[in-house]
Amino acid sequence: MKIILLYIIFVESSLELIPKSFETDPFILKYAKKVRKNPNNLILDISNHNKIIRRLKNHEKRGRPDIIHQCLLYALNTPLNRIGQLLIYIHTINDQIIKVNPELRIARNYNRFIGIMEQLFRYGKVPPRGAPLLEIEQISLGSLISQIKANEVLILTENGTPTLINDLFKDTNIKKSYIILIGAFAKGYLRKNILNLSTKRIKIFPEPLDSLIVLSKIINGYENAIKLYENKLNL
Repeated sequence: MKIILLYIIFVESSLELIPKSFETDPFILKYAKKVRKNPNNLILDISNHNKIIRRLKNHEKRGRPDIIHQCLLYALNTPLNRIGQLLIYIHTINDQIIKVNPELRIARNYNRFIGIMEQLFRYGKVPPRGAPLLEIEQISLGSLISQIKANEVLILTENGTPTLINDLFKDTNIKKSYIILIGAFAKGYLRKNILNLSTKRIKIFPEPLDSLIVLSKIINGYENAIKLYENKLNL
């Protein structure tokens, strides 16, 4: 079995179904009829459901599934994933865990991606039959981190210790494993209980960065640390 040394967990991701308390809201019923879908199987999206999102608790962190779409498109196509050295999990804002199979090829079309996410929440896995490429796991974020048993659990936060990417992965030559926690929402702050799961809080820039930018810097930094390109090109 290949040993994975880099785990990315997107935390408090803006990925969820329409809250049950809004399934019978006239606005949602009208929208569901328009798209010919059941209101209890709709992914919350600020582009289509802004009227109800403004009424939700922590509304600034809700309704942005596009963030996960962009991040998965990038991560799953990186050389690091192609050589089997990356594993991705998604922790949702409602404390669900989604395991991402490294062999998943995520739909580039956003509407198709949303359809896949709706299928995932409906059946618990995608595809519904056979070996899953996406699967919802009924465990807590803390339990997931404990199961992985990484040497370091790093969380990216604007209140963390200033750290250069080149200094993050100095111990890759001794097979040190890392879990990197990245917030996957538009605005707001990580919950304290999530911050407390990390062994170190870091920031790589003095100002907040988009999740995709943070992700790209982390993966590229790790690829450089393990000399992935030099090894593949025999340099």
